[in-house]
Amino acid sequence: MYDTQAGTRRVLRRVKAFIEHGWTQCRSVAPKRDGTYCYCLSAALSEACARDDDCRPSVRHRALLLLYRAITGKANTAGPGPMRWGNAIVLWNDHYKRTHEDVVQAVHKAIELNDEHCSGCGAPKVGGTCVCDQIAPTTPTHYGPPDHVPAMPS
Repeated sequence: MYDTQAGTRRVLRRVKAFIEHGWTQCRSVAPKRDGTYCYCLSAALSEACARDDDCRPSVRHRALLLLYRAITGKANTAGPGPMRWGNAIVLWNDHYKRTHEDVVQAVHKAIELNDEHCSGCGAPKVGGTCVCDQIAPTTPTHYGPPDHVPAMPS
């Protein structure tokens, strides 16, 4: 089984490395004099996923969600979907008062959120485990009628 949480941690660490090396606003990528590049937060995520041989859509989706949560502080993301999360990240990155340190801290917060939340259900972990870990063994494996159905009274 693929470990989305570990993949997300790996990708977010790479995003942080890109941003620490160089960050830009109002454009996705900007060349530096030394031949390397500066990235906005959104482009850093795209580049990190592109350079990861095992970056699955679930990893990109989770990383995008965690970055959105890190910059907005919103835990409930039932309303907006990935497209809105991406737009919010771009607008946040490009705000004229945003600093390089703000962006580095946001990625750091996303990494922390990744480690604090279950990779299966996204719920916060308590004591290193998730509620879904505790209920999984008792969850029925089939959703059909029970094996014994009482007869209907006549």
